[in-house]
Amino acid sequence: MNSSQTAPHKSYLSRALEVFIHLSLVVLLVATCLLILRPFIAMVAWGLTIAIAGYQGYRWLRKLLGGRDRFAALLFTVLLLIVLIVPIALLAQTLIGGFQALAVRLHDGTLRIPPPPANIATWPIIGERLSELWGLASTNFAAALQSLAPQLRGVAAGLLAASAAVGIGVLQFFVSIVVAGFLLANSSQGANLSRRLAICLFGNKGPQFEALAEATIRSVSAGILGVALIQSLFAGLGFLAVRLPGAGL
Repeated sequence: MNSSQTAPHKSYLSRALEVFIHLSLVVLLVATCLLILRPFIAMVAWGLTIAIAGYQGYRWLRKLLGGRDRFAALLFTVLLLIVLIVPIALLAQTLIGGFQALAVRLHDGTLRIPPPPANIATWPIIGERLSELWGLASTNFAAALQSLAPQLRGVAAGLLAASAAVGIGVLQFFVSIVVAGFLLANSSQGANLSRRLAICLFGNKGPQFEALAEATIRSVSAGILGVALIQSLFAGLGFLAVRLPGAGL
């Protein structure tokens, strides 16, 4: 191979190496950004879903307020936060009241557990042990708790972990609602960006895919919320009818 052929070959290798380095740096930058943004991706996705699902309500509120976008978005966010916070406050009040009443009865020694029914001892596998433990609790509740101390420690750890997960979930929804309010306040710019992105990805059919995604999110959200509302309404009425303690929980 002469020198005239070697020069273009080296030029191609140099160019390929340069392109490889640039692509590697871009991939590294994207991966680093994803790692940094990973804790916030779910909250942003939920905020986007809430904003799309609640956009019609936001438009109605904006029209009611004379077209004031920012104020309508702020009021919409506050209303959603109230919907989130009020049930949590009622739940916390129910739990605190129940634990306080239980602690008082334990301290005063007024907690009474009725003896187990006779047929429990005939249950297969667990009947005899359950009847024995229940009978001990009805006569000496402190001794029954002491005998279950190892199991109760495991249950307590599980409850603490579940409570922490619930708390993190509530905090994420709180942030998601704030993100949704921000997106609604800038809905015009967001719609333009969404339209350009859809056209970039799907070409001339971009607006159709954008409308399909929007309709899908709204339909699924309306279905989930509607079913949850109906279930909670009938469950709440049933709990009230039978006077179930701790119905808020």
